[in-house]
Amino acid sequence: MSKAKIAIVGAGPAGLSTAFFLTDPSTNPGWADRYEVDIYQLGWRVGGKGATGRNIDACERVQEHGIHVFGNMYFNSLRMMQSCYQELAWDEHDRYRTMDEAFQPSTLTLMTDYFDATWHRDVERFPDNRGRPWLSNVWPLPHGITVEVLNLVSHRLSRMIEWRDHPNAGWLHRIIESVDRLAGDELTRIATAVSDRIIQEEQAGEQNLAEHAEVLNLLADAVALAKRLSEADPSNAALRATFLNIDLAVTTLRGIIDDDLVVKGIDSIDGENYREWLERHGASATTLASGAPQVYPNTALSYEYGDTTAIPSMSAMAFVSFFLRQVLGKGAGAYFFAEGTGETVMKPLYRLLAQRGVRVHFFHKLTAVVPDAGRARIDRLEFDLQATVKDGSYEPLRRMANGELVWPDRPNYDQLVEGDELSRGGYDLESWWTPWPPVGRRVLQQGVDFDQVVLATPIGTLQHTCGAVIQHPAAGSAWRNMVGAIKTSASQQVQIWLNRPTAELGWDVTTDGKTDRYVGPLYNQDLTSFCDFSSIIDTELWPADNRPQGLIYFIGALSDPEPIPEFADHGFPARQRERIKWATIQFLRNIDGLLPGATTRPILSPSFDFDLLAAHDPARRGRGVSQFDQQYVRANIDPNERYTLSVKGSVQHRLEAWDSKFENMVLAGDWIYTGFNVGSFEGAVMSGKLATLALTGAPSLDLIYGYTFLHPDRKGPAFIRLSAK
Repeated sequence: MSKAKIAIVGAGPAGLSTAFFLTDPSTNPGWADRYEVDIYQLGWRVGGKGATGRNIDACERVQEHGIHVFGNMYFNSLRMMQSCYQELAWDEHDRYRTMDEAFQPSTLTLMTDYFDATWHRDVERFPDNRGRPWLSNVWPLPHGITVEVLNLVSHRLSRMIEWRDHPNAGWLHRIIESVDRLAGDELTRIATAVSDRIIQEEQAGEQNLAEHAEVLNLLADAVALAKRLSEADPSNAALRATFLNIDLAVTTLRGIIDDDLVVKGIDSIDGENYREWLERHGASATTLASGAPQVYPNTALSYEYGDTTAIPSMSAMAFVSFFLRQVLGKGAGAYFFAEGTGETVMKPLYRLLAQRGVRVHFFHKLTAVVPDAGRARIDRLEFDLQATVKDGSYEPLRRMANGELVWPDRPNYDQLVEGDELSRGGYDLESWWTPWPPVGRRVLQQGVDFDQVVLATPIGTLQHTCGAVIQHPAAGSAWRNMVGAIKTSASQQVQIWLNRPTAELGWDVTTDGKTDRYVGPLYNQDLTSFCDFSSIIDTELWPADNRPQGLIYFIGALSDPEPIPEFADHGFPARQRERIKWATIQFLRNIDGLLPGATTRPILSPSFDFDLLAAHDPARRGRGVSQFDQQYVRANIDPNERYTLSVKGSVQHRLEAWDSKFENMVLAGDWIYTGFNVGSFEGAVMSGKLATLALTGAPSLDLIYGYTFLHPDRKGPAFIRLSAK
């Protein structure tokens, strides 16, 4: 019996995870006797929006597409990586070979908020929910929602008690006096009652959320107290932040209960914007006007058209899903990568797939998915060939001077027939606006080159590659509605290397956690999130006398021009990068609220001191703002790089992995229905598991963690496309 042939189009997290689970010996034992797996990928590297490149001309610095961090709710992603790390035959030069080495926990976050005509900062810690996400039990019963929200409120209340009982006077005296005058024993009473209720909830086991009126009354008391204390000392950012967080958590729980989401499912609130939903369930005007509710939308770049001047366009479903997954997650609030995303995640995945026998075909740009005109079946896949590999097999990794294998920021030109010409011209083979012409075409034919297709390219590409699919009678209106309803946003990435440690520039809170670092959201800015990645410097190859001391990443949505230029406008990417550069320079000239120690000038005191920037080429560092030229900016504007949004009313149009409407195609990507339904690495990995389930019948739905949580009506595929025989 001949083996089935599976063609996966796209080597981002969705395509890679599909290949991973298709070839996982524990998920699909004996797979190699039943089918072959080939992946077809644009350009020279894997990873999609998580692709990383090492710049050999700039001290092998890591250059990312964005800020990539695994949250404590990334159960599917982290468990996949655990299996990968255990199975991979490591290279002698690999730095980090265990999960504990490679994925570094952090509970620290820096919240920024604007009130009283100035920016305020508050350093907070996420509660550590015990355990590691790749080892702990996952997804409790619905009553666990109440337990964890109570835990969250208890954590915030304990912070107030610490202020009240602080032995020192000084700057804390106003807080202590406020607590004594306004709260007295009330704070202790409420905190004790919350703690008692946590024990009761954990013992109840099967308590129905609808029966929690007593809990809500108790939590309403906590909100009222926190509000009184905050109003008594209105200039105190920490006290205000505590109130905002308690109010937001309690409002969300109230909404979950009032809207009966356990019975009706979380998708029932997808028709509302998150702010409309929070307001309907009683969030205070102070909370709604603050930055607190914008944390999740900012993390998910939820700005339609990239317009950061507008209200974020995240649905209530996506907001509550994000909130619940974080409070129900295990371990630290976030897990950072010991190296770049490429070396920590993509390199091990790629090498393991190669070790298992999966073939990856680089330099294949998909141009058309062509269905059979008279049947609901994909007939052929058409590709532009971007380059010719000299020896037929392309090795995408490159060794640095220290021997470590890394992903380069450009192709390995010596392996390509057109390598010299590509190098001289600096052509970007990942850009849809590149002037580089294809060197040939390749057509994959159904029944010859593939039996099943996994379409794992991002939603933004479908209008360019799937026109015939969208219009096919078998698709009905489903594809047209999906492509129209699921919105995307361009994004921007900025990395700045510093010649002083971030601790000397204002990020100086010390913690017990050795790998804690500052991360947080920004508001009223094009750059909407930031993170301290100074630890990455140790993995780059800077000379000892010019080694940076700090490294900060910024990301944000990027507004679209009207209209978006045609792909023949080859100068568009450069114009967008230049635009990001100057917008970032302007942003840095008002940085004092975020990084106060970086503003050392006697005049223009809010401005960043550009002399703090580290230059990989000191002889050409320049002066003033020109020193920014050696930093890194990236415009993620290509259709495959645009971020998937969860706007209100869109979840109903997401197709299941097994519901492509075509008998020999399954779908994968954070844009299909995953149960999480938020643009994310985790959503992409869940989609890979779902695509594998559609093809082979494994893994079972209960091992696709979170797929059915608050989705009571979701079932698996009606039939399996590849039999086990």
